[in-house]
Amino acid sequence: MPAILITSTDVEKTYTVAIRMPTCEHPWFVEKLVTNGASDQRFYIVEVGPEDIHELLDGILGVISVADFAIATVEMLAVPTDPWSTKLLSAFSGKVTLSLRDDLEGTIVAVLKEANMKNGMALAWVPTTQRRIARYRSRLASSAQQPKMGAFYPDALTQQHVPICNAIEAGDFRQALKLVDKRLAKNSDTYLLALRCYIQAKHDLAIERNRAYIRLATLSQPGCKEIISDTDELNIYEEAAAAMFPNQEDKKAAAFTSKMRLATVKANPKKEKLGQDCFHVCVKRSDWDYAQQIATILEKNFPGNHEYPFWKLTAILTFTETRECDPQKRHILLTVASRIMQTFADATIAAAGKSALPVRSLQTPQELLLFHRILDANNQIADRLKAYKDPYIGSSSKIAKGEWVFKRDHVLLLEEEGDYLELIEVCNELLEGAQATTTGKIIDPRGADWKVWDAFINAAIELQTKESHDKVRDQIKAHLAPTSGLNKTYKRNASLANLFFCFNLQKDGKDRTFVIPDGSRFPGISPRIAALMMHLSQYGHTASAFGDVKRYVETFSQGEIAEMLGKGIPLLGVRLPWAWVEDAGDGEQPIVAPREEVSDVGLRTSHVTLQKLEIFYYNCNLPPILNEGDFGSIASTMESNDEYTPCAWCGNKRYVWCEKCQKTNIMRLIRDYSTAMKGFNIGGPWVQGCPIGIPKHLKLLPTDTHPLDDMAIMAAIGLIKLTATPYGRFYAQPVDFEKRHGHQRLLQAAALLEFAHSKSAANTQILLLLVKLYSLLGAGSLALRAYNKLNIKQIQGDTLGYILFDRISSLHPHPVQDEISGTTQTLDPAANIAHVQRMYGNVRSQINNNSQRSFEAGSYDSVCQLVNASDKLSRSIGTAITVIELRKIVRMTDQNAVLTKQTQGYDLLPHNPTSNQFANNLDYKCYPDFETSDCASVEVWLRLGPPPSDFRARSALFLDELWMLFRNPPDGKSKVITALKGIERSFSIVEGMRIHTQMTGHEACQHAVGVGLAHFIIVTCLESPKFDATRQKSVRQAITNLTKFLGNLKHVCQMDLSAIRYYPSFNGTLHPLYLAHETASLVIAAARFVNNKQVETHAKTCEELNGLAVIAKEVQQLAAETSENIKVRMNGGGWIDRVMTWLWEEPVGDPDVDIMEWWDPRFAHTPGRWVAQELGQEFCEWWVGEMVDSWKESVIGLAALRVDDIKK
Repeated sequence: MPAILITSTDVEKTYTVAIRMPTCEHPWFVEKLVTNGASDQRFYIVEVGPEDIHELLDGILGVISVADFAIATVEMLAVPTDPWSTKLLSAFSGKVTLSLRDDLEGTIVAVLKEANMKNGMALAWVPTTQRRIARYRSRLASSAQQPKMGAFYPDALTQQHVPICNAIEAGDFRQALKLVDKRLAKNSDTYLLALRCYIQAKHDLAIERNRAYIRLATLSQPGCKEIISDTDELNIYEEAAAAMFPNQEDKKAAAFTSKMRLATVKANPKKEKLGQDCFHVCVKRSDWDYAQQIATILEKNFPGNHEYPFWKLTAILTFTETRECDPQKRHILLTVASRIMQTFADATIAAAGKSALPVRSLQTPQELLLFHRILDANNQIADRLKAYKDPYIGSSSKIAKGEWVFKRDHVLLLEEEGDYLELIEVCNELLEGAQATTTGKIIDPRGADWKVWDAFINAAIELQTKESHDKVRDQIKAHLAPTSGLNKTYKRNASLANLFFCFNLQKDGKDRTFVIPDGSRFPGISPRIAALMMHLSQYGHTASAFGDVKRYVETFSQGEIAEMLGKGIPLLGVRLPWAWVEDAGDGEQPIVAPREEVSDVGLRTSHVTLQKLEIFYYNCNLPPILNEGDFGSIASTMESNDEYTPCAWCGNKRYVWCEKCQKTNIMRLIRDYSTAMKGFNIGGPWVQGCPIGIPKHLKLLPTDTHPLDDMAIMAAIGLIKLTATPYGRFYAQPVDFEKRHGHQRLLQAAALLEFAHSKSAANTQILLLLVKLYSLLGAGSLALRAYNKLNIKQIQGDTLGYILFDRISSLHPHPVQDEISGTTQTLDPAANIAHVQRMYGNVRSQINNNSQRSFEAGSYDSVCQLVNASDKLSRSIGTAITVIELRKIVRMTDQNAVLTKQTQGYDLLPHNPTSNQFANNLDYKCYPDFETSDCASVEVWLRLGPPPSDFRARSALFLDELWMLFRNPPDGKSKVITALKGIERSFSIVEGMRIHTQMTGHEACQHAVGVGLAHFIIVTCLESPKFDATRQKSVRQAITNLTKFLGNLKHVCQMDLSAIRYYPSFNGTLHPLYLAHETASLVIAAARFVNNKQVETHAKTCEELNGLAVIAKEVQQLAAETSENIKVRMNGGGWIDRVMTWLWEEPVGDPDVDIMEWWDPRFAHTPGRWVAQELGQEFCEWWVGEMVDSWKESVIGLAALRVDDIKK
């Protein structure tokens, strides 16, 4: 019996934990126990300390969630005395009902009687069974206390099935099958037949599993006379199919039980509850084709039910959006659905607003929304526009119930179709009802949504008529008036509309400056600058102020920006004494609104906004670079033959940015940030006497970000701009990066951001940049630490997880113990990835459950949204990254790990993943953005290489298929041939894809090696296994290419560790070594595969691959030797002083770079000096120590680069 045995004798001593399971594949056990323990035949044994035993208990309890119910029995074998046993006893004492997840390997917690140890406790897991067995066990337990009719069991059927249930719970399927066959020999019973199918599906013999498959296939055939009408029996067949096809996509392909349920509903036309249950099961399994067929039958059998037609239409719409629906069928279904919907709409219109609508009509907002969704899918734009204007089914109709989604979609649809005249009228009406100036009351404030303003102004610009301009003018003035009655959010939208209109409208006269104050009120200020200052006077104290105006600021000329910074700073600083001025005309006095008080945080934010605007403009309107700028090399210190132009501000030569201006701005930001954080004033009449940077003074909450954070972030980004990215070009050499002293700038930026994080722990943008910086510097443990501080929500874990997970296997694949502030924690990248994968699984189950609830509640739009979200999640690049990187880590850290399509999250991917196009769901807009619109974001400069892409994901999954075949070849020649045919299909897809420059050079080399190996093996082992195919031209070319690529990898492993600026960076050390070793291991694994007895091939094939394996082994030896030399170098002394020197000094030592010596008196005025001086020596020494320790931890991971034996 599989078991978990936990014993303890003294709370101060260690606990001995023994785990015995037939397959210990659950992520929690693999991560926490198996990888840390040693295998002793039946048990995995781990020594756990007093502190960790609580984590163990939490882990056991953590895998229990709300799903299926079962009986849990925990029996005390002795009276416990230690606190942990007491805690466990209180949690599991007696007989209690627990909830177990479907994917857990065990389902019933029982007594382990062989664990007869003093002060010991025992838990036992047994394999999963179907829900009915658990339900019978629950009924047995309850009936034992309340016997019926003088009997212990409530009925004879339950009593006679108890031995079978016990055998299934014990995992003894052979005994269970004997018992079932024995009972069936006496009397045929449909329930026993279903139970036998389930037992056969779980059986260890292939012949029994084949019989289960035949049984399922027979029952699902159209016209089968045997109809399963019992819900419990259908559920048992459902679990049998789940055992046969563990992958969700495979189950959908088979769809056995869905066909059976469809036949059941057809055979039982009057059983409404049975039809509903079958429909919901098909929905839960995402079998939308069968769901819509069942809904059609329900609609036909129960014509008085209003819901069934919409169940059918929702299922049809959802099915047409899946890959299973071919284009021709999609067109037919959508045409039918749209005609049905038109009929329902006509019925609603014909009722003319009567209270009693016919059954087949549109009656609720959700049904109206489904109507528009179906028409949109069928591209019936004209019908949708007509419906929006109809008084009975339009956006303002009674059944719409004022839902904003209809009004918003109407506006977007008009804008998309270019019907600007109608759009002007609709937007004007919405804006009119959003404010109380003219109507006296607000009809719907959501009419002032920014989408409406944006469409309104764009329509006016497109029309270029005085009437449309006047309408925009009137609405802006009305919304900005003090009497508009709008809240701050909608007032800000009006102010933004004012900016957008003034800067984008092609003015045809002076009257087009109607919204902004005229020149008499602001002498010498242009209308556009006045409009900008008007917005800043209102919202300059908000965190969004810079983002509001930066796209307008970059359109100014140098003269205009000088005018704004010269006259606008005082205006913004003291804040205008009025909120809005409306020119009444004819000499009347203007309307003046009182000024609102601004908090201390707002005042500091205003100051930061001004600094951001001043520094931002140094990057605006720069003269074009003659060679269009290579943004992969951004340092003006590159003294080469590259083209350059003089800086518009200082006249110094620049490449992309001016180095002199960048340094000046960096020092200014660091000085002001440090001074303010120390509590001193940094200038400006509006903050005199008030310390800016003291959080206590500003009364900030722990979740608040400091208003000065952006100053530190901008300074760090400036330091990054002074470097050059190592992989800006496809085959750029990392040594070029070191020659430009890029590592020193990155170190200075990381130190500054780490200091800022210590003052503002809630700032997410600081942590995002730290993760990227530490990864680029090769400090994997610090990157993991920063990532773990993010507390990213689940959906963000999918869209932002790439900042750590992408290429983590070649950065820091191993766990590490991290201690900070006296607390020790384990930083394990595999555990982080497994956590995200569990989130994927939970989201899918939640979506399935919520879909059923949505149907029952009549929320049809949410069904479509949930299904689309689930489909995108399974086909997202984020999902592919987690699977790829986790399997790489497992291959590297566990030489004996079994790689299948059911492990390491592979079942999260769609069936045959290399044939699927992965959607880019990654979030690149969460980073701080202080750049101009034509400049790349800071995320680009901090990439470890080209970003995640569909091509790279599918390439890596193709290589993973090769690994599965080579590392765990199937038994039997026929299975090997089947596996090779699968490789051939994937190879044809990958080979047909156009190779993109979306990989690092080492990844491109690995891709080419994988493609070459696949071609070689397909020809020699599948197409011509009995002949010498190595003489074919294509095969000889593949061998030549493989030899060439392996030779390149040899060169990659030869590193100059004596370089004065050497450190174990990602691009210079870790990534090349990990990728070279992995690629060489793939070649050796291929050689082992062809030498396997199960593989039929010519002897010459083995000879050729063995020769390639010898070269691959040399690559591994070089990688291992280099790794050992790196470890020796890192264990040497002087690293603290060396990094402190890099942090303090200005880059020196390269004769090609004209930089002052560090002892020069002018050295005090350099960014490096400012960083170290302002942060303080104590902080710098602590941080440098953390940095060096992280590098040493990164080097420890290189110990996994072993030399493999060619023949095993």
